[in-house]
Amino acid sequence: MGGFGSGRTYRYGSKQTVEDSFVLDLNFIFSYGLHPRQAFLSWHKGDNELASISYRIGELEDRPTLTLHYTFCGEEVVLPIPLFSKPQPYGGVRYWAECPLQVNSNCLKRCSKLYLPYGQRYFGCRNCHELTYKSCNTSHQFDEHYKNCVARFGPISRKQFNEEMAGKWYYKYFRTKKAARKWYAKTQK
Repeated sequence: MGGFGSGRTYRYGSKQTVEDSFVLDLNFIFSYGLHPRQAFLSWHKGDNELASISYRIGELEDRPTLTLHYTFCGEEVVLPIPLFSKPQPYGGVRYWAECPLQVNSNCLKRCSKLYLPYGQRYFGCRNCHELTYKSCNTSHQFDEHYKNCVARFGPISRKQFNEEMAGKWYYKYFRTKKAARKWYAKTQK
């Protein structure tokens, strides 16, 4: 009872999220074209640099390739990512990358964003890293509170309850029965 991971917070935050990962947006890289070049990319939080990589666009085995160079736990990582283009219906082309991870039976999924979650060595697609969005982890956080409110104070629409609770924690309203009745009366107007 009450051990590590037994609380509500752990359940809703059990998967790593896209927002907490380093995101390599290939559309940004390809906006400068696919001609051979070498460049540098970094991620910042405020004034602090969190991470940086260098990348090179070139050809490997007669195929356009994006090669990433970065360090992980003091070791140099070189990750070649095959690129391909797809013609668009009204002209032009869109560039994609193949997922470099081989987790899901040689994924090779085309993607425009690659992710590097905390503690992982290689960039890969959202599916291979089993990432989710923060909003998916918090979409049902008030379910139990809603059931308790309906049981104690009578019916209220789920939409109205969610609008009232968005961004506010349960204890702010229901510290006392008087406060809960006051809130319920306010919502019925």
